Order: sequence, then structure tokens, then C-alpha cells
Amino acid sequence: MLRPDNSDASESLLDRVKSIEWDPLSTDYLLVSTRQSNIMLVDSNTASVLTQFELPSAAAEVHTLAWIPSAPGMFLSGGRDVKRLSKIRLSN
Repeated sequence: MLRPDNSDASESLLDRVKSIEWDPLSTDYLLVSTRQSNIMLVDSNTASVLTQFELPSAAAEVHTLAWIPSAPGMFLSGGRDVKRLSKIRLSN
């Protein structure tokens, strides 16, 4: 199970993977979204978390991820916020 170095085992057991998306421009990187709405950039060679993105609200949910092939390093995340409104976020 992937987890950042600073998380404990009991916390990571609750944080199941919801979505995975490979970087179309590199075989080394993938995005992973979790049940607790974290998005992680993972190095597939070392299985280590390089960067973790947190949503503005702990109540937000991420359901899908998509890299933008024409913009290296940029991706979209889609989900819902606390009011159950659909949201699309652009990140890099």
C-alpha cells in the first residue's frame, strides 16, 4: 500500500485508492486519488510518493483523474464537494 512517510498504518488502512492514471508522457509517473480525497504523484519505479495534493475541503471527494497530454505535468481531477456539487479542478 502506498503511503507518505509521515502517515501511520491505521490511517492508511482507511485511505483506499479510488482512481489511478498513468502519465501519458512518461512511464515513471502516475496519479493516485484516495478515499480521503488526497491526490498523490507517485514514482512507479520506487513506489514512493513524490508530491501530495490536498483539496480545499476535507469533505470533498475525488472520483476521477486525467492528465492533459498537451500540457506536461498538468492534470484534472473530478469529484464533488461537501454540498454534493460536481467540481473539476486543474492542477500542476
